[in-house]
This record gives sequence, C-alpha cells and structure tokens, in this order.
Amino acid sequence: MKQKIRDSGMKLMPFRRVIVFALHLLLAAAAFTVAFLLRFDFDPSQIPDHHGSGFWIICPLAILLKLIALQYFEANRGLWRYAGISDLLTIAKACAVSSVLLILVVVIFYGHGFPRSVHIVDFLLSVVFFGGLRFASRLFRESLRPSIRRNSGKPTLIIGAGDVGEIALRSLTKGSPGSYQVLGFLDDDPEKQGKLMHGFQILGKVSDLPSLVREYEISEVLIAFSSVSKKFIREVVESCSGQNVGFHIMPPMKSYMSGELNVESIRKVKVEDLLGRDPVKLDRALVEGLLAGKRVMITGAGGSIGAEISRQVASFSPEKIIMVDFAESALFETDFELQEQFPEIESVANIVNVRNQNDLEKTFSENHPHCVFHAAAYKHVSLMEQHPSNAVCTNVLGTRNVVEAAVAHKVEKFVLISTDKAVKPSNVMGATKRLCELVVARQSSEHTQFGSVRFGNVLGSNGSVIPIFEKQISKGGPVRVTDPEMTRYFMTIPEAVELVLQTSAIAESNDVYVLDMGNPVKIIDLARNMIELSGMVVDEDIKIEIIGARPGEKIHEELITYGEDLLPTSVKKIKLLRKTGNAPGGDGFENNLRKLEELGLKRKDEEVKQLLWQMIAEDQSSA
Repeated sequence: MKQKIRDSGMKLMPFRRVIVFALHLLLAAAAFTVAFLLRFDFDPSQIPDHHGSGFWIICPLAILLKLIALQYFEANRGLWRYAGISDLLTIAKACAVSSVLLILVVVIFYGHGFPRSVHIVDFLLSVVFFGGLRFASRLFRESLRPSIRRNSGKPTLIIGAGDVGEIALRSLTKGSPGSYQVLGFLDDDPEKQGKLMHGFQILGKVSDLPSLVREYEISEVLIAFSSVSKKFIREVVESCSGQNVGFHIMPPMKSYMSGELNVESIRKVKVEDLLGRDPVKLDRALVEGLLAGKRVMITGAGGSIGAEISRQVASFSPEKIIMVDFAESALFETDFELQEQFPEIESVANIVNVRNQNDLEKTFSENHPHCVFHAAAYKHVSLMEQHPSNAVCTNVLGTRNVVEAAVAHKVEKFVLISTDKAVKPSNVMGATKRLCELVVARQSSEHTQFGSVRFGNVLGSNGSVIPIFEKQISKGGPVRVTDPEMTRYFMTIPEAVELVLQTSAIAESNDVYVLDMGNPVKIIDLARNMIELSGMVVDEDIKIEIIGARPGEKIHEELITYGEDLLPTSVKKIKLLRKTGNAPGGDGFENNLRKLEELGLKRKDEEVKQLLWQMIAEDQSSA
C-alpha cells in the first residue's frame, strides 16, 4: 500500500508547483475567512453590511499579498520533507509583511471601519496553516518511508542495483558485520524503482542521492558498477558536497572472477578518480615491437615516472632492464618491486649520477642498451631557484652526458621526459628542461632516433601537491594553496607512462611530442575535493589557507608557446610539436653550453642564472 502511495506521489511531481500554488491560495483564503467569521462568532447575522461588502474586496487582496510575500521570501524553495523551525520563521516573516501591507492598504482606502482583530487572527492562522501544511507533508512522507534494517554500522547507500551491487551488498553484510549499515540502493533503471534486492529497497535514482543522504544521514556511499567513467564518479562526489560523506568504489571485474574479492578490496575513491581521464587504450603491438627482447635503460628509475616506466617496460618481456639512479633507497624499492613482480625478467640496479660521464660510460659499456628513457632530473621548482648550479649540472649537463653515451653506443631509441614548465619558463627548473629539449633536438646520429615527451603534473608523484595536501589533511589542516586562481594540468602516472611508451614507438627526427593533458584544474578545487573525499567539510572541519605563489611559480602552465603548433599523430592523445622558427645557432649554443657547465661546476649561481636566461631568450627569439 505504501509503495502505491509513493508511486502515485512520483506521478504528481511534474505538477508540484501548480499543486503548491493551489494549496497556498486555498489556505490563504481559509485563514482570512476564518479570522473574519471568528470576529463575529461565526454568526453571519451579526456581520454589518459595510463589513460584509468590505470582506469581498479585502479578502482577495489579502490572498494576493500573502502569495507575493511567500514568493519574495522564497518560502517555497525548501524541501517539505525537511521542514523545520527555519522554514516556520520564513513563513512568519512573509505573513507579517503581507499583514502590515494589508493593514496599510485598508487604512488608506477603507479607513478605520474594518475590524483590526481580523488582521491579527489572519496573521496567526496563516502561519499555522502554511507551516502546518509543511509539517504535515513531512510527517506523511516519513510514515511512507520503507522499513530500514538498523545496526550499529555506518549508514551506507549502494549506487548500482545490478550484479556488482549484489556482490557489494554481500561483501558488506557478510565480510564486515556491524561495520556498515546498508540502507538501500540507488539505480537509474526505471523498472527497478521501489523493488527489493535481498530485502533492501531501491530507494530512487542517482540524482536522488543528495536528498537521501540528508534524509537517512548517510555517511558512506559505495559505487558498484562493473565499469564507471571518471565523469560519473566526479558528479556523484560533487552532488554531496559539504555533507560529510565518504565514497568507496568496487575493484575491477577481475577480482570477482578470481574470487579474491573481500570487503578490504573495496577501496576509497581517490582524487585520481576525479581528475584522471578514462583509461587510454595502449597499443601493445606498437610498443612491443620496440621493447620485446630488447635491453632497456631507464634513468631516474627511483622516481615516480622512472619507476612506472620500469614496471610497464617489464610487462613487454624485454631481455633486460637497466635501472639508473643516484638515490639508492628509491632505486632499491624499484628494483625490489621488479624482482617480486617480474622474476623472469633480468634487471640490474646501477647507482650512477648522470653528471658523472665515466660512470655512465661504464654502465653503457656493460649493458649495451637498445632503448633509453631519460627521466633523471631535479624537478622541485622552489628548491631549484635556490640551487641553480645543481639544477643545470643534473638536468642540462646530465642530459647531454646520457645523450652522448647513447650516440657513442649506437642506442636505437632515446626518449627524454620533459615537462610543461619548459614552455615560456619562468623558473630555473623549467629553463633547464627547455635546454634539455634543445640538447636532444640538436643531436644527429644515423643509428639513434631521438625524441622528447612534454607533459604536465602527474597525480601522486613524490613531493607533488597531492601527497602534501594528504599530509595537511591528516593533521587537521589547514590545507595551504598558493593562489586561488592557480591551475595545473594533471594526468595519472600510469596514463602518462603508457603515452610515453607509445611516443617512443613513433618518435623520430628529434621531435618534441606533447601529451593531451585534458583541461587544467584549479588547485583550490583539488584541495576542496581532497578534503571532501576525506569525509570532512571545507572551512568547517578543515580550512583552506591562501599563502601566495612561491618564487618561480606560474599561475597557469602551458603546453606550447608562441611559434609552436601541435600536429596530430597516429596516436590520439599524442601531438607532434612543430616550431616555426629555428633552434639557436650551432656554435653559439655549444659554446654557451660549455660555459654553463664551467659556471655550474664552480657553483657560480648568479652567473649560471644570467647565462641560463640568456640562452632561453635566444631560443624564444628564434621562434
């Protein structure tokens, strides 16, 4: 019976405004009429003729003023199912204003002949009638609520009432009894509305989530689909902004097939799920032709990008992986992981500083790599502003050393990992990476194909904004944002590396390639998302503090600059960069590079910066 009433109510929803208007009109008329009759003890014979005729003029005016006041004070905007004291106060204000206006009109045009008590009683009855309508609606709706199973766990809604939703229900109810209190499902399939799954009701559509979160005081939402887009996850999370809700998502389908699924497999929604794009389809055949059975060297293998390159390269069955890094702890972690996950692949870890030509020469001579991915670099903008000589020696001269070793040992393919900070650089780090691109672009070898890959920030890399925000949130805030308008391009590490590998397969002619980074993201929005994904409310539980941009930081990053164009390639998310001008002249560039090396090794920071910016200016003037 309750379900039939709910279904009937749903059919009337398109006419809600008309119904509300009609009810308000009737109640406004009823309040004034009752107030008028009460003045004469409900005895029509006691009503003087001039008051009777006045009633038919003043009553419509009273109704009109009440309806206008209710609209002006937005008394109709609130959801009646949540009617409370604030709604009653809004109604009282609207009725008070309409009553005062009515009294003024009556006094001006009708004199003092109309009973003043009618206005007072009309005001009181209007508040009671309009408020009573809302509270009656709330009580009626609550009486129709589906019966909910109660326990001491977190009130939880499952989005998706299909096979995966059923698996999710079973995992939560059996795998963690008492931890979660499943209240029901949401699903957009109209045929499932109001139905039951194992005794739990489909309470509505996904668009009903915000209201149901408030109504049932939900603290956890589980997204349960076999596959779900980033856009959908983002919309679900944003719809519950400011409501102290935690979000979880079911693991990939392979977990169900292998029987490994348990409640611990259900993971929290991460910021990567909101900012990342839907997975790029890796052309494995294209990359396999480059890497299978080959010896592959990765410099900077201990870093976020280098480690992921090592992992993904291992999946293509290379003959050998040669990992190079100067940070021994990070290199050990990558090497250990590769030996655990790919025991059949030969891998070696070499503690080598790319500044040291002799160590590099020895590493190349011992391993004879076919392919080199050069990811070793200093990347922290503010730190490199303080240490420009180190930035130049590692980034620029280190790249030159690796390039020269690759040419000397007839490496087949060399790929430089670059950054969007190389575009119109405003800091030392970006300037050094632009010179790295120029070093690679100027190489000439009949045996080696060179290429550079330029992309923006990667989500979750060591020392990046996401781990920093996570630490600040875990400490209770504040989350520190440099500028409210600052934006950055973001990409997940696996997606960036997949595109790097595909770029390596198509790279030729010393070109620079630019990865499609999607749309830039405001850092302050990233901070808000991370706070809310932690189940907290921005500015209530954790505050955001604006601290101002650090030295060398841009407000907005770019992927190309003046005089550069992007051309399509055979891979959808990879663009070929074409520069309309020419690179700086040969002898001048080489002479400056040697001078830069000399100044860097002597730690003459100011002179290093001066020459560095001179070389960047020459590059930009050649566009």
